[in-house]
Amino acid sequence: MARVWSPLATGDIIMTEDAADLGNKRIRVLVVEDEPLIAFDLISEIESGNHDVVGQCATAAKAISLAETLKPDIIVMDIGLMGQADGLDAAREIRTRFGIGCIFVSATLDRVAPEQWHEIDPVALIRKPYRDDALDKAISRAVTG
Repeated sequence: MARVWSPLATGDIIMTEDAADLGNKRIRVLVVEDEPLIAFDLISEIESGNHDVVGQCATAAKAISLAETLKPDIIVMDIGLMGQADGLDAAREIRTRFGIGCIFVSATLDRVAPEQWHEIDPVALIRKPYRDDALDKAISRAVTG
């Protein structure tokens, strides 16, 4: 089934039609964000939604390594990260090698071409600044359909 990626003019969540069925299991989330205050806010938001944050990092290389060892259900990823590789590079490799999807939380979603989104196959796109409930909704929808 082909997907078409395009930013929404209004609203801050773009969802795909694919989702894994994990039932009532607590969702294991890896957070990849290079800004410490934003990472803290994301972690707080995820945990307040009764999901488990299994790790946090600020580089693409570490994200790939943690995805392999921690095997999270989902990854919350920023596009701009420390180091040479960005969140798009990390998400592409993580999806290919481990089959783990990413929810992108970024202020720069519009800078990514629709073809790149198609190649990366994100679970959801959330524009910064995001509404308080946007991340929890995206995680819940991503894993329950």
